[in-house]
Amino acid sequence: MRVFTVFPALTALFFSATYAQTFPNQSGPYALKVTSDDAAIDGKYLYACHSGAAIEQLCLGDKGENPPAFGSYYFNSSDWSEEVNGSKTGVLVWNLPLQDTFASSALTFSYSPASNVVVVYFIPGDQNAATIAFDADDKIFMAAYVDDTITPGGSKAFYHWQVCNTQFGGYRYQALAWVTVGRPINESCRGVNVTREAT
Repeated sequence: MRVFTVFPALTALFFSATYAQTFPNQSGPYALKVTSDDAAIDGKYLYACHSGAAIEQLCLGDKGENPPAFGSYYFNSSDWSEEVNGSKTGVLVWNLPLQDTFASSALTFSYSPASNVVVVYFIPGDQNAATIAFDADDKIFMAAYVDDTITPGGSKAFYHWQVCNTQFGGYRYQALAWVTVGRPINESCRGVNVTREAT
């Protein structure tokens, strides 16, 4: 029994240490605020919510509704991080509590060939981390180094954030998601912007 308890924690710590070496420059903590034309979700905040072993989605909640640790995020970059639209790129991080320490978990996307709606979640390490940046208004965008809509393609900022009723890892939440192209096939989705606020 003890082996199954300790092993995931050791694995998370290993990936966290490797990740810290890759993106050593950190800013934050930040809260993440949602703005939307939908009054039901406008002004809500994003909190880490359990979606499996060391996996967390970003669920909606009111400000102060959850413990601060579950709504505090960081932006990690490096001296060699590229810029898109004048903003340095990097990864969004949430610290997963592990007894007396924590594991840095990077924002990651889970794609499905059956949907254009992408589940967004945190997992320890940065092996498949999404490349993001913050614009001049502190809104998060996905950074693409090649814009496939033009030839030759240059870098471009994309703001395809949605809040949707999601089902992931056996858990159902109203949570942050991403739409690749077009209208989301999940009819519960509502377009949003996500803005960081210093805490």
